[in-house]
Amino acid sequence: QVEPLKEQAEKTKKYNILTEERKGLRLDIFCREYEGAEEFILRAEEDIKAGNAQIETEIKIKEENESNQTELKEKLKEIEDKTKENDDKRNELELSDKEMKIG
Repeated sequence: QVEPLKEQAEKTKKYNILTEERKGLRLDIFCREYEGAEEFILRAEEDIKAGNAQIETEIKIKEENESNQTELKEKLKEIEDKTKENDDKRNELELSDKEMKIG
């Protein structure tokens, strides 16, 4: 009866060894997955920072363009006003010239 108990003890010992190895392998896999996730998160954070920097740059460019557009509209208004003023003066001069020719 000792022999079956001895075999059972060996099987139990092997089982315990394999169970411990399996735990170690699972822990190793978990650590690798954790490191991979950590690297992924770091890359994602870097991408987010780069994206935010690009957004800030685009916002500044947009604001500059809006400012330039406002300035150009003001200059265009000035030019239109001067053009109208010059047209009015030219019309006055033409009318005056015609009046001088008639009279």
